[in-house]
Amino acid sequence: MDFLSIDRYIDDNIDLMLKDLGELIEIPSKRGEPCDDMPFGKDCAEVIKKAQEQAEKIGLKTINHENYMLECNYNDSDTALGLIAHLDVVPEGNGWTYEPFKLSVVGNKAIGRGTIDDKGPAEAVLYAVKALAENKVKLSKNVRILLGAAEETGMEDLEYYREKVGFPPIMLSPDAAFPVINVEKGLCQIEFSGDITKETYQRYIKSFKSGSVVNAVPDNASAEVIGVSKQEADKLITGENTTLKISVSDISGGVLIKAEGKSAHASTPELGDNALTGLVKVLTELRLDGKIAKILTGLYELFPYNEGNGEHFGLKISDNKSGPLTMVLSLLNADDEMISGGIDIRFPATVPLCEIKKTVSSRLLPIGLQISYTHALEGHIVDDNEPFIKTLLSAYTEVTGNEGTCLSEGGATYLHTVNGGVAFGAEMPGEITNMHGANEQISIDTLKAISKIYARAIYNICR
Repeated sequence: MDFLSIDRYIDDNIDLMLKDLGELIEIPSKRGEPCDDMPFGKDCAEVIKKAQEQAEKIGLKTINHENYMLECNYNDSDTALGLIAHLDVVPEGNGWTYEPFKLSVVGNKAIGRGTIDDKGPAEAVLYAVKALAENKVKLSKNVRILLGAAEETGMEDLEYYREKVGFPPIMLSPDAAFPVINVEKGLCQIEFSGDITKETYQRYIKSFKSGSVVNAVPDNASAEVIGVSKQEADKLITGENTTLKISVSDISGGVLIKAEGKSAHASTPELGDNALTGLVKVLTELRLDGKIAKILTGLYELFPYNEGNGEHFGLKISDNKSGPLTMVLSLLNADDEMISGGIDIRFPATVPLCEIKKTVSSRLLPIGLQISYTHALEGHIVDDNEPFIKTLLSAYTEVTGNEGTCLSEGGATYLHTVNGGVAFGAEMPGEITNMHGANEQISIDTLKAISKIYARAIYNICR
C-alpha cells in the first residue's frame, strides 16, 4: 500500500489532533474517590466520556465498560489487533512554567500533563485510525482501541477488561518507548516492618524518615539521635566518604542529622544518590544502642551506600535478554515502637519470581523483619522472531529512517501481564519529555510520527 495519502492526512490534520488533545488535557484525570459508576473518580470518568465522543466522531463503534475501559472498534470483523493507552495521569506536582492542565503549544512542543503519558499517544493512535477511515482503507480484520483510566494507580482497568472481555491475540501499547519493548524485567516490591518498642538506652535513634515512593531512589533522609553531641556527629561526618550533603543540628538531648542526595527511578539506581543508605551508614558508625540500631546495622550489611545491584543481598544476577538485577532500599520510617520500609527489585526476565522471594525471606527474616509483597510480577518476554514484531520494526524504520530493534525494560509497562503484548512507543530515542515531571511535553513531530507508524502497523496486521 502507498501510505503517501495517509501521511499527508496526518500532517494536514495535526491542528485537529492538538485540539482534541487539548480537550483531554483540560480534564485533570488524576484518580479520585470512587462514586456511583465512577470507580476511579469523577475526572477519570469524564475523560473516558470525552474520548468516547472523539472516537465516535471518527466513526468507531464504542463501548464504555463502566468507566473502567473504553472500547473502540474499527469494524465488525474478527479482532486481530488491540491497542491500549491510558487517559489517567499522575498529579501535577510542582515547578511548572506552563499550566499543567491546559495544552500549551510552544514552537514544536506540546506541553501539559499527559502529553507524553499517555493522552498524546492515545490521540495519535486515534488519528492513525481516522486517517485510515478517511482514506476509505478496508481492513479484513478489526483493530480495537482500548483506553483505560487506572494505569498509574494499579491497573485495575486492565484486570477488569481481562476478566470481562479478554484481549485480542496481539496487543500493543504506546505507553513506553520506540522501537519495540518486548522484554520486561520481573518486578518485586516489598514492605517490611519490625517491632522496636523503646527500652532504656543512653544513645539511641528516636526517629528515622526517608523516601516517599517505593519505586524511586530517596533523595532525602533524616534521623533524630539521642545521647550524641553535635561535635561528635560533625567529627564523624567530616570523614564520611559520600557524595551526600549531610548536616547536623542540635535538638533536646541530641542531634538531628539530615542527608540530601539525588532521586532517580528505581530501575536505574546508578543515576541517583541514595540519601537513605548514606544516612544509615552514618548511624551505624555512631555505635548506637537499641533494637532499631541493630536492625539498621543488619540492613546496611545488605544495602551498602549506593549499591544498587543486590550484591551484598546475594542477588547479583543478570541475563542476556534483560540485563542485571537492580535493587533499592527506598523507604524507611521509624519511631519508638515500629520500623517499616520498602524495597524495589527489578530482576532478569528469565529468573523465576520464587527464587527472588526465597532469597528475600532468607535475608530479612533473620534480622527481625516481617515482609509482605505489594507487587510481585514474573518477567515478560515476547520472542523477537514473532512475525508481528518484524512488522512493527519495519513500520518504525519506514517512518523514522532509523533501524528498528527490540529493547528490554526495567519498568513494568501497561502490557506486562498480557501474553503477546509489547510496548510500541511512544517516546522517541533521545527525546526529552519530562514524563511525570514539570512541563511534561512531546514534540509535534513525534505526535505525527506515532500516528504514521501506527497506521502502518494497523494496516499490515489487519489488512
